[in-house]
Amino acid sequence: MKRLTALLIIPFTCSALDYYKCTTPDGVVFSQFPCEKQQQQQSLSFQSVNTSTKPFAQKDTIDNYIKKQHILHVQSDIKGVEHKISTLKKARLNELAQLKSQLEKHMSKEEKTALKREVKAKRKQIKEEYKDLIDFQKDELKRLKAVLASKR
Repeated sequence: MKRLTALLIIPFTCSALDYYKCTTPDGVVFSQFPCEKQQQQQSLSFQSVNTSTKPFAQKDTIDNYIKKQHILHVQSDIKGVEHKISTLKKARLNELAQLKSQLEKHMSKEEKTALKREVKAKRKQIKEEYKDLIDFQKDELKRLKAVLASKR
C-alpha cells in the first residue's frame, strides 16, 4: 500500500513548470522531455493577479452595467420604431403617387370623374390606414423614450 501511495505522489511532486525548448528541422518544439540536441531547459513563472474587487466596484457595479445595457437596448428599440415610422410614411407616399399617376392617364371625362371619386375614397382609406399604423408606432416611440428617461 505504501508503494502505491508513493507512486501516486511522485508525479505531483515533480515540477510541472520545467520544459524543454528544442530546435528541430520543423521548427521550435516545446516538450516536457529533453531534446536530443541543443536542449534548453526553461521554466515558467507566474505573476500574481490582482483579485481585488475594489477597482471594479469603483468603476462599475453590475447594477450599473445592467442599467447601461437596458438603456442601449431601449435606444436601439427607439431607432427601430423611428425607422418603422419613416418606412410607413414612404410607403404611404408611394401608394398616393400611384393613385395620382392613374389620374393623369388619358381618359374620357366620365372615366376621369368616376376615377377621381374612386381615387378620393382610396386616398382617404390609405391615409387612415397609415395614420393608425404611424400613430401606433409614435405611441410606442413615446413609451420607449419615457422608459429611457426613467433609466437615466
